[in-house]
Amino acid sequence: MNIRINVNFHPKPHQLAVMQCQKRHRAAVMHRRAGKTVMAIFDGLETMLSCPLPFPRVAYIAPFLKQSKKLAWDYLANTCGQAPDLFDINKGELTVTFKPNGAQFMLLGADNIDAIRGIYLDKVIVDELADCDPRLWSSVLRYCLADRRGRALLMGTPRGRMNMLYDLSRTPAEDPDWAYFCYRHDQTDMVAADEIAQMRRDPNVPEALFEQEMNCSFNAAMIGAIYGREMNALQAGRFTTVKYDASLPVMTSWDLGFADATAIVYWQRAGTELRIIAAEEYELTKLPDIVSAVLNKPWRDNYIGHYGPHDLAVRELGSGKSRSQIASERGLDFEPTVNWAIEDGVESVRAILPHVWIDVENGGRVLEALCNYRFQFDDRNRAFKTKPLHDWASHMADAVRMFAVAHDPAMMRRDTDPQARGRRRGLNREGSQRWLL
Repeated sequence: MNIRINVNFHPKPHQLAVMQCQKRHRAAVMHRRAGKTVMAIFDGLETMLSCPLPFPRVAYIAPFLKQSKKLAWDYLANTCGQAPDLFDINKGELTVTFKPNGAQFMLLGADNIDAIRGIYLDKVIVDELADCDPRLWSSVLRYCLADRRGRALLMGTPRGRMNMLYDLSRTPAEDPDWAYFCYRHDQTDMVAADEIAQMRRDPNVPEALFEQEMNCSFNAAMIGAIYGREMNALQAGRFTTVKYDASLPVMTSWDLGFADATAIVYWQRAGTELRIIAAEEYELTKLPDIVSAVLNKPWRDNYIGHYGPHDLAVRELGSGKSRSQIASERGLDFEPTVNWAIEDGVESVRAILPHVWIDVENGGRVLEALCNYRFQFDDRNRAFKTKPLHDWASHMADAVRMFAVAHDPAMMRRDTDPQARGRRRGLNREGSQRWLL
């Protein structure tokens, strides 16, 4: 079937190189305004129209569904809208269906990865990959492509080093499945030279931001990162092998959720070192099951304290019990909590981070979260808010904050019957103070 549509898209050499690459999966890092989204739309349409399998499926995914719509919907709908007899456009569902073969092109958001699980895909396109939950590929998309041997186009502009886009930038050139492309502003003709010169002169464009956005630098500090400076220092040598030491007690800190992830960090202390020996997240898992898993760890006999958020005391409507009570009935007692402002908790985390060591094998999720934990950006006022962005990184970052608040000197001096706490921990009042920095 020959389909003639008059479109205003003539691929530039860098776009054509990506589109014509025959390797199964492609990673494309491009500067802002390099035309990666429109390239991806036409790449997906080619699969939609030519895939020989029945009812082909193509997905375009951005970090948030509303972002996916903003970035890609107009390109997709306007192009297909020129042939209404062949394409069925559903704005409510953000899908376009090619009537002759039943192929469907859908727009999705990585803010709800569970909604993507279980579907099959012949091609998946992920835009702004660095901002997506790092589990998106390994836990969801790779399996969506498996049975039909679908292909992937993963792309974006750098945003620090602790994300899959950076990992793909280190893909060996001889990898049989992956191809990697990177295009700086001086390697395309998409942005005029005089415009680049104006950007460089603009006092409101930081050098780090220009390097990240236009020169595709993974080394530039993430703009808006809450713990950017501290995490740069930590990665220099304290993200390493940190094994469990059976001679030291173990503490846990929690951020509780259900649809949102429940995050747990496992800590040990040696002198002034705070060691993160493991971290894990549970999704759609009941609290009793999580407690059982925690109490079955190899270090279960070394627990001296479990620290959670202030809403542990909130009672569930069904059982009438608080989550603290539910955990206690199964053998895990949370320490008394306090409702500190997030801003104060952030400062407590900043205070302990110079003393934190993270195990590279079992604690990588903490490093990813803390590196990507950032302030919300106020589009109207063009400034970062003082409130952190709630996304995949916030769960593990909040679990770290629970530990930092619990061990802040002001918290350690609270009047909460220290003798009773000391008996439960096997410590006296003076002994509990050794956890202070």
